[in-house]
Amino acid sequence: MTPILDRPVFVVGVPRSGTTVMSTLLSSSPTICIAPEIWFFNYWMQKYDFLDLSDRNSYTFFVDQFLASKRFRYLELDAQPIRDQLINSDVQSFQSVFSTVLTHYADKFAKSRVGEKTPGQFQSIEKIIELYPDAKIVCMVRDPYAVAASTINSEFGSNHVLDSAIRWKRYSRILSERSHENCICIVRYEDLVLQFEREIPRVATFLDIELDPAIAKTSRDGNYAVGDRGEGWAKDHFQKAFNALNPQSIDKWKTHLSLEQKRVIRCQIADEMSHWGYAAHEDEGPQCESTARKAMRRWKSKMKALSRPSLLLSKSRTYNRLTYRLFGKVMERN
Repeated sequence: MTPILDRPVFVVGVPRSGTTVMSTLLSSSPTICIAPEIWFFNYWMQKYDFLDLSDRNSYTFFVDQFLASKRFRYLELDAQPIRDQLINSDVQSFQSVFSTVLTHYADKFAKSRVGEKTPGQFQSIEKIIELYPDAKIVCMVRDPYAVAASTINSEFGSNHVLDSAIRWKRYSRILSERSHENCICIVRYEDLVLQFEREIPRVATFLDIELDPAIAKTSRDGNYAVGDRGEGWAKDHFQKAFNALNPQSIDKWKTHLSLEQKRVIRCQIADEMSHWGYAAHEDEGPQCESTARKAMRRWKSKMKALSRPSLLLSKSRTYNRLTYRLFGKVMERN
């Protein structure tokens, strides 16, 4: 039987928008814990949607693929009892795998409720609500200038601000369309940092949990699995996320973006920025539109040069189905 998740919580947003910070804050509650990103809806379900999970072999294959991934290892859970429970279950579905794994994660921290944060799952909100009608979704929004500056300085992000701006624009449109829904709570990162005494109780009320605003001023650890993230950027990222909220992080981007980079961002999403209360910085001159067009051409050329047929094929549904049928495996990166 598939475990039933009680009002699961999902923390979403574009990468580098404060989702990890929000997750550590929520995990400080005595009743809830938020699992680190496992990309289940926007990666695992999409990549393996060609499988017929009602077939025992296909279902077992998917379970083994997921439990062997680095994303699962980040949860710091024992895979064997989870596998035994899944394989012996009379329900074989993506939802049963996700619910079972998160139930074990909640048990690890002795919490009655559980959630998960994967920034990119803002594109899977509809699927999340379909599978979990009582889900609560916390959507983080951050100044796109700050998002771009942080992304290009991270190990995983694109080194071009245009990529970040396009993703932020897509997220803004999805959020605008769903902002009225009762299952959605929108939190601006800047408000969380500067007005935590107001924002934390607001989020706690939305989720129906106990959460002391004072946790924003203290270090938080012990309630959030980070797995073996090694050294360097990832380790530093989590250390910062566990620290007290830092107002200096809000304007840090101003020393990291060039004038051209700011122009590109402004030209792409000026209207969306205004909608969420962010200044578009009007001092960037009349060359804005021309600069953005040139940057767009450079970005497309670069992406075309970097894209190899094998990489494109490895992500396609047809390719995955074919390699599974021929070799019993799928090219994996997670």
